[in-house]
Amino acid sequence: MAPRLLPALLSAVVVTLTTSVLASAFAAGPGGVSHFGLPSGSTRSPPASVAETGPRERTQVAVTPAVTPPYSFFSAMEFDTANGNVYVANWDSSNVTVIDGATGSIVANVTVGSNPDALAIDGTAGEVYVANSGSSNVSVISGSSNTVVATIGVGRAPVALSWDGANGDVYVANSDSGNVSVIDAATNKVVDSISVVDFSDESLAVDSENGAVYVGNFGSYLVYLINGTTNTLSTTIPTSGGGPWSLASDPVNGEVYAPKNSSSLDQVAVINESTNKVIANVTVGADPRPLAVDPANDEVYVANMGSDNVSVISGATNTVVATVSVGSGPIAVVVDNTAGLVYVANQGSDNVTVINASTNVAERTVSTGSEPSAIAVDSATGRAYVSNYGSSNVTTIAAGQNHVVSFNETGLPHGKTWTVVFDGVVGVGSATLSSRAFRVASEGTYSYLVSGPRGYRVSGLAPSGVILVNGANVTETFEFVKQATVTLSFSEMGLPRGQPWCVEIGGWQTCSTSRADRYANLTPGDYPYAVVSPISGQTITARDDGLSQSTTGTFTLSGSTTLRLKFVYTYPVTFTESGPYSGTWAVSTKGMTLSNATGNPITLRLPNGTFRYKVSAESGFTSTGAPARVTVDGGAASVVVVFRAKSSETPVFVRFIPSGLGLASLSTVVGPLRWRRSCASVRLPKFAYNPTGADSFPGTPRPR
Repeated sequence: MAPRLLPALLSAVVVTLTTSVLASAFAAGPGGVSHFGLPSGSTRSPPASVAETGPRERTQVAVTPAVTPPYSFFSAMEFDTANGNVYVANWDSSNVTVIDGATGSIVANVTVGSNPDALAIDGTAGEVYVANSGSSNVSVISGSSNTVVATIGVGRAPVALSWDGANGDVYVANSDSGNVSVIDAATNKVVDSISVVDFSDESLAVDSENGAVYVGNFGSYLVYLINGTTNTLSTTIPTSGGGPWSLASDPVNGEVYAPKNSSSLDQVAVINESTNKVIANVTVGADPRPLAVDPANDEVYVANMGSDNVSVISGATNTVVATVSVGSGPIAVVVDNTAGLVYVANQGSDNVTVINASTNVAERTVSTGSEPSAIAVDSATGRAYVSNYGSSNVTTIAAGQNHVVSFNETGLPHGKTWTVVFDGVVGVGSATLSSRAFRVASEGTYSYLVSGPRGYRVSGLAPSGVILVNGANVTETFEFVKQATVTLSFSEMGLPRGQPWCVEIGGWQTCSTSRADRYANLTPGDYPYAVVSPISGQTITARDDGLSQSTTGTFTLSGSTTLRLKFVYTYPVTFTESGPYSGTWAVSTKGMTLSNATGNPITLRLPNGTFRYKVSAESGFTSTGAPARVTVDGGAASVVVVFRAKSSETPVFVRFIPSGLGLASLSTVVGPLRWRRSCASVRLPKFAYNPTGADSFPGTPRPR
């Protein structure tokens, strides 16, 4: 089923409010050149503030940018779903500006340590962690008071950090001391320091579902794996040919993506989290650096700074499935899973490219301030916030007047994932991603289905049904409870081998080329379903434990069940006629009779097999073919019917021919001769034909 969700209509309004120095992060990169093309140590007047017009719905949906930049490669910027604020780290002025996402006004400028490089938000405590590379510490800002509540000393030059929702720890990569500091978010104290052997640790990716922390070191071409349960170094993973500029983890397919720092290899290394080995090196555009994961579509978006485009990697095949041209110098990329949009900040052309994640086509380009360097997204309202390094302001890209349908879960332990399908669009959540939201472009009713992991049922909400959107946002809250789940299976027979066939429950359509398909981990209840015929002209029957079922409707699932489908596909069998016949004729088989005028073919549809047929015509004519059968074997068949006139002459049975009677004369009198079997014992003498008309026999035959 093609999704009916439409990308939001976008508008952009930029309002500059003078603040303290609101700069994007600025640190020297390899070779003493900044990541913005300025000599090391150069400074700029930084951004200011924002305002925008558009809807002001405040339903919050968790969205976290999928990348952690090396060397603060683009401005640190985060949106807090709990309080609706936008946080921007100002590297030059050593503070963090807090912007009210609803009004676009600045609510605070919070002084932190020197050169803030990265931000992370604790979704449980509502605190913001700021890595200060210049002062080698981490500032903790209260999300409620917008004041610093703790300053924590860590290793030298911390440039990346991430909060792990599974264990409540904050991991800090220290680029100049070759270690990772572990902060307990409950006490805001360092509880571990993990040596990773080498310096230049510039990127982090935390997979809370698998309890894994990945640290990228572009200098040594390595990725370090830290066990999030024991906070110990588990292994090192070589990324031969180039070190990772950044890291992104996809908890759904269990893979980590790392664009390589290499002048000769424009590749993204793909690490399998089960084996912790590189399973693919995907060639992309020139100079790939930032990237973002879209778990809904199982795709990865890689911004290529050297070729001004975005490579789209399929997470299923680890191949590039699309290349999208964008503006000059794409430096940041963020996915809005709710709207199905991908935002790319183009620092060289002062704009943002908006890509439709369903079609992987650039839908529009939105002008921003000078040198946009970071993006944060509020999926509940559809707003995107863009930090502009060169013009010292923030651009807000506002969505149109759409409504949001949110699904919020509780009860799942860490490491478990859940699925919600809304209007045919699949969203995957987890214990750390406990809310999924979908934006609709119009009012109406929309189908949904919610399923959890094995052994967890949905409670407090029907597992499948419809939701009415009527003038307001909709929020559905439910709990997963530990109880046995059930499976709805489908088996098919009758289709050609390899022919795809599809079924759909609760708006969730899946297709298969095998003989079976199933929906596992379902909660007992009522599910709307349909069987989709892959070939026109088919008859489909369904049976459940021997009882006939409709192929569309609502199925009450009380336990694990298999619906057995029989696809009967019929092929055209064409009958054509020849001969002296000039009347109406007909063909009958399998209870069907079709007739037609002479000269016109008769076409029936029959399944595979051999079938008897009968041809009828007006009196005085008969057809060839006895017995009449036609075989259908996986394709069209044809039959030629030849008509001939029935004989009206009276047969004469000859036992002997009297002497002196010519054969020609006998034929004239009695008509054509027909011999009986009993005459086979009569020996006839030889005779000679006289062309004058007198046939003569040498004598009279005698019967034996």
